[in-house]
Amino acid sequence: LSAQKNTALTLDNCLEMAISNNFDIKIAEQKHNISQKNLEQSQREKMPSLSSDFSQGFNLGRNIDPVSNQFVTTPINSATLGLTSSTTLYKGDMLKNTVSLNEKLQKSAKMESEVLKFDLKKAVTLAFLEVVLKQEILALKVEQKKIIESQMARNKALIELGNLPNSGLIELKAQLENETLGILEVENQLTEAKNYLKKIMNAPDLEIKEVKEPLVSDLSKSAFSKSDNLVGVPFLLQKKLNIEIAENQIKLKEGAKKPSLYFTGGLFTNFSSQALNRVKFVGEPQQQVQVSENQFVSINGNKFPLNVVSFVPKTEEVRFGYLSQLFSNIGLGLKLNLEYPILDKNYRNTQIQISKIEKQIAQSELQKAETEVKNDLLQIKTQLENAKKLLLQAQKYETAQNEAFKLSKERFEEGLNSFVEYNQAKISLESARSNVIRNK
Repeated sequence: LSAQKNTALTLDNCLEMAISNNFDIKIAEQKHNISQKNLEQSQREKMPSLSSDFSQGFNLGRNIDPVSNQFVTTPINSATLGLTSSTTLYKGDMLKNTVSLNEKLQKSAKMESEVLKFDLKKAVTLAFLEVVLKQEILALKVEQKKIIESQMARNKALIELGNLPNSGLIELKAQLENETLGILEVENQLTEAKNYLKKIMNAPDLEIKEVKEPLVSDLSKSAFSKSDNLVGVPFLLQKKLNIEIAENQIKLKEGAKKPSLYFTGGLFTNFSSQALNRVKFVGEPQQQVQVSENQFVSINGNKFPLNVVSFVPKTEEVRFGYLSQLFSNIGLGLKLNLEYPILDKNYRNTQIQISKIEKQIAQSELQKAETEVKNDLLQIKTQLENAKKLLLQAQKYETAQNEAFKLSKERFEEGLNSFVEYNQAKISLESARSNVIRNK
């Protein structure tokens, strides 16, 4: 802003500032960011999910041991730990169509920002040109006042020499006051035009001392980018996107009628304080001799029992600990899940029909928008051609009035014309110049 205080403000400056300060455009850009996040999330839905689960509990009274699945009456401390992964193998192309839909919604959100910028550019350009108009008219008024002041100085010198009556000076003074009033009125109009421009730009603290008149080529280059070189193009693109969005909605609703296949796998383990103690080997096995009760040897008709030699391991019972149970009780689970809608009270068919109607509405809105744009273009073309004709004629009229004023001024200075005739010629010239400015 400080850089603009001592220089003429250009249309490019105003357009850039207006877009930067506009809250509606900022909100639209934030909505575009949200749609971008939704698109990225829908793309990730094709990837498998992974989740973990852990629970620790303590129960009193009669409960079921989660490990043995038996009733117990003593206090029980238990824990479960799991790791689960799932993925969608097929879902009626809904994942692909959801990504496609979010891509179009993201483009639509971006186009909404472009539509707002397009409309803002037009409003700022018109407000800027209104400031240019008032600025040039003010300059014209100031020039007319200088002509009166110059004429007053000449008449005053002639009156002092006795070559002109005092009444001529009085009439010029009245005209000078009228010119001053006209300047004040245009200054007020210029202030109002600047305030309106600042309002559209949302820059109330901006000090506008002067604006630079843009060329026609600058107007085309500044106000409209290459992508919207026709009136209403962002608006039309948005309407076309609405049709594509409706088509995607139909595909999604049709996909809901198809079967879905899911795959789930997981690792699970658990712990229970009611688990039995474990047997632990604590040394070398020991030899043990025992008399067999049912094995005998016959010698001379006598039965003698056999001695059986065996090795008995040396063991002791140890507690089945927390971590030991978790590592020992690991299990794997795999599952395929197939879902197919059978009876839904005709809900899915109804949703498909509604989406098809919404597509027809979007197509009608596009046709309406195209018709409106064609009518706007025809109207603008007619206005442009008429403006060119009026400008050329206004310039010819200004040239003629300028010659007429020069002649009237010479005759007035020679005393051949009255002040009324001179003043009328000046007013006609001023009106002709104002008309040129407006038509330009």
